Amino acid sequence: MEPLRRPSSSVPAPLFIEIRAAWRMLRLFLHLVCGSASIRFATPRMSGPRLARFKQRWSIKLLKILGLRLHAEAVDMPVRALFVSNHISWLDVFVISAVTPAHFVCKDDIRKWPVIGWLLAATETIFIARSNRADAARTAKSLAERLQRNEPVAFFPEGTTSDGTMLLPFNGALFEAAALAQACVVPMTLRYLDKHGKPSTAPAYDADVTFMESLRSIVKAPSLVAELSALPAIPTGLTRRQYALMTRARIAQELGLA
Repeated sequence: MEPLRRPSSSVPAPLFIEIRAAWRMLRLFLHLVCGSASIRFATPRMSGPRLARFKQRWSIKLLKILGLRLHAEAVDMPVRALFVSNHISWLDVFVISAVTPAHFVCKDDIRKWPVIGWLLAATETIFIARSNRADAARTAKSLAERLQRNEPVAFFPEGTTSDGTMLLPFNGALFEAAALAQACVVPMTLRYLDKHGKPSTAPAYDADVTFMESLRSIVKAPSLVAELSALPAIPTGLTRRQYALMTRARIAQELGLA
């Protein structure tokens, strides 16, 4: 819960925005420190389900600290589920993690990010070198192995972020995991809305936007809503290309994007 309230008439609105942003940044720093300590000392003793619950609770608190409200439908998770979503921000991982305990596929360069990269690596995130086709095949095989153990996994088939006003082509390589493991594919749609319920580009992490610019845009926003919806699962038995085309069509239709 945000302890800071709307500014009184004696506090200029821009000053209040900066104070609230600084408060959120401080709380974020403390949350990262506590999360790092928990992972460092407790992870070796955590089983798969316990680690999944930890990631979910940590992600929920992260969203609250950043001032985001989460609107999400309950996810009807098949026994073997490969979740795919449109991709807008680095924040997407934590929005989805707050709803479902899936293992994520992230770009290899994120592993080098201070603190967050280490946290993701320590919580069983799968990293991929996007430009390496051989690495895509290796990653698909690794995802299939997790799916065969009935562990849900998630990735962003666009391969990069947009500002949310478009949907990029879907890369089919990692859908091979669903074909190998005979897993269902669950399309998900993600939107960020402002306090008026209109699409917001504040969380966007695309083009020339740096991570710190994106983070500052988020903490300065007065009120943001992350809206996550799970669409009906696509059954097994398709090729990776068919999965890619079908999931993109469903997500595009739900978001009203071309």
